[in-house]
Amino acid sequence: MVASEGLAAPVNSAEALLRRLQHQQSRCREIFARQEERLRLAGEGLKIALEQALRSAETVPASASSSDSGLSQQLASLIPTLEAMIQKSGNGWQEPLQQQTACLERLTAELVAVREELASVRNLKEDLETRLTALQQHSGDSEDSWKAREKQLLTQFERERQQWANQWNDREAALNALVLRCSQLEEELEALRREGNGSTQSELQERYNLALAEIRELRQKNAELEKKLARAQSNGPAPGGASDGRILNWEAEKQRILAALESESEDSSDGTLQKERDRIEEIITRTEALLAEKDNEIAELRRLLEEQATSIGSVAVGAAALERLLDQDEVIRQQREHLRQLEEEWKEKLRKAELEISLERAKIARERALLEEKQRELEEKLQALESASASGDKAKPPRGRWLTRLGLNGPPNS
Repeated sequence: MVASEGLAAPVNSAEALLRRLQHQQSRCREIFARQEERLRLAGEGLKIALEQALRSAETVPASASSSDSGLSQQLASLIPTLEAMIQKSGNGWQEPLQQQTACLERLTAELVAVREELASVRNLKEDLETRLTALQQHSGDSEDSWKAREKQLLTQFERERQQWANQWNDREAALNALVLRCSQLEEELEALRREGNGSTQSELQERYNLALAEIRELRQKNAELEKKLARAQSNGPAPGGASDGRILNWEAEKQRILAALESESEDSSDGTLQKERDRIEEIITRTEALLAEKDNEIAELRRLLEEQATSIGSVAVGAAALERLLDQDEVIRQQREHLRQLEEEWKEKLRKAELEISLERAKIARERALLEEKQRELEEKLQALESASASGDKAKPPRGRWLTRLGLNGPPNS
């Protein structure tokens, strides 16, 4: 619309100029008509005057012909003069008439040129209006499509950003839950350690007391066996050497009892005594095994008690013993392995999540840069269209040289 208004101004000025030329042409024609009428009237007046002079000359009487011969000669001399005057007057009127005719022809030619230029200007105006309409329509369609695309991309970006934010929140919540679970497991492990310390100490004390009770019981049984052996020796044949009454240790006493039983088996063939000897040997063997086991347990308990006393006194078991006890516990080993696996899995998940988040951030940055570039291109196109419209309003086509040729550059002279 702005360009069409800019083209309408020179077209209107050309039409006004054409109207002025037509008005000048009509005025010239009126002047020519008046001049021709005046020339025609002057010629008719001269012709009438000559005719009257000739008639008056013919009506002069013959008598006066001789007397007026001088007058006729004067009239005859005046006729060429009058004809020369008439010719001169006609030439004087004919020269302006020719000038006016030449001016009229020139104006007519200029008018034809102006009409042709006006037609070309109108064609150019129609062409420019058509192109402007197509350009405005294309610009409107392109702007609508770019706006729709920009809106679509913004919607997609917002949706993906919300999706990744939700995923990030979910992963953060899962990580917090995992950290909380780890802290709970650590607390449970610490509680198990504290409980294990107390229970291990009480259990060791109980086992130590039981071992002492069993040792006392075994000692009683050994005393009874010694008494039985003494009675058996007193009832049977005397051995090669009598006991000196000294207190012997268990190994010496065992050897003495075995030697006595061997001597009894050699000297006596009683089946009852043989059975009794076998039973006593079995009891001795079991007693030795039990004593060895209890000695080992007592040594282990003493070692543990020494380690406990050197490490934490009477409150906790030594770190080495506790570590061995915890390592021997299958449940604790499984829980430790499970915790280690969970820790590795979550570390791997966190690494993958950080990698995915970095990739998504890079993707979002690229899409944002692309959107900014497209938005900048749209703004540049809009600015170009606005500047083109403004320049169409301000810029006016220069006037043709035919205005200079007609002397119409300045204000018109009436």
